[in-house]
Amino acid sequence: MTARIRVWYAKSLSYAARLQLVNSILMSITNYWCQAVILPKKVIRQMNAICRSFLWSGSTESRTLGISARKKCALKIRDLESRNVATVGKVAWHISILHESLWVKWIHEVYTKDKMTARIRVWYAKNLSYAARLQLVNSILMSITNYWCQAVILPKKVIRQMNAICRSFLWSGSTESRTLGISARKKCALKIRDLESRNVATVGKVAWHISILHESLWVKWIHEMNTLAYSITKVYNDIRGGGNRVRWNHFVWSMLTIPRSRFIAWLAFNNRLKIKHRLKRTRTIDYDTCPICELESETVNHIFFQCRFSQECVAYLKERYETNNKIETLEDTLKRNQMGRHKRKQFEAILCNLIYAIWSARNEAAWSHKVPMVKLVVDNVIDISEIKFKIRLQLLSLELHDRCCFGPDHYILG
Repeated sequence: MTARIRVWYAKSLSYAARLQLVNSILMSITNYWCQAVILPKKVIRQMNAICRSFLWSGSTESRTLGISARKKCALKIRDLESRNVATVGKVAWHISILHESLWVKWIHEVYTKDKMTARIRVWYAKNLSYAARLQLVNSILMSITNYWCQAVILPKKVIRQMNAICRSFLWSGSTESRTLGISARKKCALKIRDLESRNVATVGKVAWHISILHESLWVKWIHEMNTLAYSITKVYNDIRGGGNRVRWNHFVWSMLTIPRSRFIAWLAFNNRLKIKHRLKRTRTIDYDTCPICELESETVNHIFFQCRFSQECVAYLKERYETNNKIETLEDTLKRNQMGRHKRKQFEAILCNLIYAIWSARNEAAWSHKVPMVKLVVDNVIDISEIKFKIRLQLLSLELHDRCCFGPDHYILG
């Protein structure tokens, strides 16, 4: 992960570009190990720190504050700990469900029959009494079968083989001799578990959990999941749980907006932009005057949309779209207007792109001491947005055409 970041660090990447690299490249690097083992929490914390540092600073060395689970979900960044549990769960599902798989058959053979015979080969060289062998059968050999007895109903052939192994070891000390079986009554007297009855009883507890403990997350997953398929995404979402929905979700993450605009708008709604008011509170700077109007303290509410420059941008945009919506704060952008559905979505996407344009104009004023013209800023936002609308419309037309030609199950765009 750090080797990839060193290559990217020399390039000037925006927040949106870094977010895309985190989700597509850095997260994919962890996929193999997340499927193989339960990762230590220390390793997960280190990987989260690497991704977090690269997202906010572009390197792996800076120390930045963590992102809450809700905000991670909003940025579509995977929670590695939950993802790890969900992917390893698929391995357990394969072992318990797909009995015809060659790999699963090998697991059953290696970790039941072969494990028992391996233990017996170690003990065979020792001169053990009947009592010692009985103790080993009850304490060691029977415990080897505990996991599989709780997981699945074992085939009768497997149970017969395991009974034969235990019986041979008890009476002869090896696994090769053939001795007569022990009746259920005599097994009970020797306190040897009857594997078939034990298997039914332990699996019955699983069935009881499914039918009674409806509040358990695992039981909810059992009820919702089909036994013929396992969805890592669905299990991951069940583990994560449903977060608190926010009003601006569809406004910020609309498919009609530009990725860089989405990220800046998300930062604005979460009050995470590096405005002067925040920097002054941390004593990074001594003054917090707005670099555009140079009249008031620079806050999120002032930039969007109480500053003279942003008010003029909104006024010109409303004039172009012939609307009288009152837009003075970020929350005002979420209010429904009297436009039609499609025109309203386009206007909301332009507003989201305008947030990015105003922030870019603010940065230009802060660093270059130049304030761009309102007309040029708004016209550029509208032109870029209309290009995005046309591209989106072409993609939708291709999708509809493909559905008509090949049916709903075979189309290009998901």
